[in-house]
Amino acid sequence: MKFFKYSILFGFLFNFCLGQGIVTGDATWQNMQNASVLNSRFNSDEKVEGSPYISEQFKPSKIKGYDNKIFMSKFNAFSGDMEVDFGEKIIALSSDYDCEIEFTSPSKRYKTFKYKENGMSKNDFFVILNESSKISLLKKEIIDFIEAKAAKSSYEKDKPAKFLRKSDEFYVYLNDEVIFLPKNKKKLIQFFSQYSKKDVKSFIKKEKLNAKEEKDIKTIVEFLNKE
Repeated sequence: MKFFKYSILFGFLFNFCLGQGIVTGDATWQNMQNASVLNSRFNSDEKVEGSPYISEQFKPSKIKGYDNKIFMSKFNAFSGDMEVDFGEKIIALSSDYDCEIEFTSPSKRYKTFKYKENGMSKNDFFVILNESSKISLLKKEIIDFIEAKAAKSSYEKDKPAKFLRKSDEFYVYLNDEVIFLPKNKKKLIQFFSQYSKKDVKSFIKKEKLNAKEEKDIKTIVEFLNKE
């Protein structure tokens, strides 16, 4: 399966968007100068199951720095890019540059963060679930691509290529660092106990919270953020 994304010069992007009445010359737009134009979402000569998008449809959104304008956007969790529809062109905003975008209905906010994974520095779009000066809770949405598999015998069937939505991963933004949250309850308690004097273990037990459930992790973080 082949995916196509063609990088374009900032001057071209600037002129194109200016013609659409989008660019105002604000410095915020400089963070998007390495955006790409997508000639197509993906091209393939094979059938593919599933989707690389969290939501298949473009939805109304606001980009930080351009809050008075509405953009039609959607998140490609396979490529890690935020795609913005300008009518004739679809622009992919890379997570390698500072960007914050909020979907208006339903409300959902994405922001790029730098973090480390297996010792390697990375940049990704994260969903902000809870924002605080103490501990902010982030969610990373993941979609993988599984290659097609041909049948090994007449008793088997070919398996088509597919996009597979994986379980979300949770992180916290703490002390200017993005840190992965363990899914094991014991390890999660040990982790939070490093940063808070509160009895996290008793709170989780009392409220019967699950370390893998989004709503329960939000409850724990809200508890830790309270004075």
